[in-house]
Amino acid sequence: MCSFSNYWESSILNHFFGKSDYSLPEVYIGLLSNEPNEDGTGVSEPDCPSYTRAGSNASSWDTAFEGSIENISDITFPLACEDWGKVTHFALFDSESGGNILAYGSLSPMVTISSGDIPKFAPGDLIVCLD
Repeated sequence: MCSFSNYWESSILNHFFGKSDYSLPEVYIGLLSNEPNEDGTGVSEPDCPSYTRAGSNASSWDTAFEGSIENISDITFPLACEDWGKVTHFALFDSESGGNILAYGSLSPMVTISSGDIPKFAPGDLIVCLD
């Protein structure tokens, strides 16, 4: 299950109803040890020197169908040079660091990332949907 953040919902609605322009951001994927709040607070990413969000672009994603879209190419994170710990959720961000949460969802199963791991989402592993 995936949820859009309040920020992204408002941005899309304001754009759709002509209240503001909205430029599509480059989407970065983050790994989280908790479920963030819909207002974008409560984000808990690994606090490790080797951790960075993974970038994606339009070619990383399939065409949306029946309200959902999924990745069609590997989304790979850097080598974990230390233990990143337990990861239970993912989030889509509009920036490589900081920025706004766009959407988030839980991972099933959750994973523990240890030193030497190269985390990745294989094609079809990330599904973002509107319901």
